[in-house]
Parts: sequence; C-alpha cells; structure tokens
Amino acid sequence: MRLDYELAATVLAEATLEDDRTVCERHGITPRTLRNYRYRLQSDPELSLLFRERLRTLEREWANELAPAIRQAVRFLQRAAQVADPRDPRAIEAVAEALRVLSEVSMTREVLQTRLEGPPPRAN
Repeated sequence: MRLDYELAATVLAEATLEDDRTVCERHGITPRTLRNYRYRLQSDPELSLLFRERLRTLEREWANELAPAIRQAVRFLQRAAQVADPRDPRAIEAVAEALRVLSEVSMTREVLQTRLEGPPPRAN
C-alpha cells in the first residue's frame, strides 16, 4: 500500500502539538498507524521534509492565535483581580496562580517566537 505523504506529514505535525488519541480520531487512523508514520519519518527524506513544512505552518498558525488569546485572558484576569477580596486567601491564591500561568505562557511564547524566527544574529 502506497503511503499518503500528505496525510502522514499532517498527522505527525499535529501529533507534536496535540495528544495522539485526538489526532488519530480526527484523521480516522489507529495509534498503530501513527507509530508506523513515526518509524517511517526516521528514514524517509520525503516524509521528513513534508513533516517539517507542516510543523512550521502549524506553529505559525498557533503563534498567530496565541497573542489575541493572551490579551483576552489578561484583560479577564485584570477585571477579576480588581473585584477580588484581598482578604480572601482563595482569591489571593487564584491571582497568584493566574500570574504563574501567565508567566509560563509568556516564556512559551518567547520560545516559540525564537523557534519560528531563528536565533538572533551574533554580535561580532
């Protein structure tokens, strides 16, 4: 049976950003088929090239969706922090957790941006 390179590359790229089960269900394949794609990826230059292209496209799309979602979440958290009772330990804990999550998202965004743009130029 001939490999559907388009499908295999798409599935492999999506599986780097989502869990295997979700990706397999979306594309109507079995987890074994995904394992076979991964095995083939190691030795098939055509599949490897197509996979890298698909992954770059997905990462760019994800990065484009991330900024507006972060802005919306920050605005929500600002409103929630303004109405929270500063004497309520649960409110303090919730705001602290939100701040931790925002920090992680910010770092993830920076890593993704660096990955998409490449490393900064070296100073001579």
